[in-house]
Amino acid sequence: MPQQKMTLDRLARMMNKRFDDQDKKISHINLELIVVKEDIKRLEDRVENLAKAVNNLVISVDKLAKSVETLTQEYSAINVQIKRHEEWIKLVADKVGVKLEV
Repeated sequence: MPQQKMTLDRLARMMNKRFDDQDKKISHINLELIVVKEDIKRLEDRVENLAKAVNNLVISVDKLAKSVETLTQEYSAINVQIKRHEEWIKLVADKVGVKLEV
């Protein structure tokens, strides 16, 4: 088959076909980028929600720790007060001559 002669029209058609092919590839890449951007946005939203949930958990644990600390202090104070009352009861019992059974 003899080689065809290159004309400006034929060269223009070849270039247009190449540009069309490249345009299709670029369009496909653009669509993929849009999908990736949407995926990243969803991930960002999930991370933000996760950060809020972790922050809420930290606040809750801090409140719980504070409550436990307060209850521990109150327990210690009540324990000291009970021991003091027991000592007073023993002193009073000794003074009035009542024998306390343990």
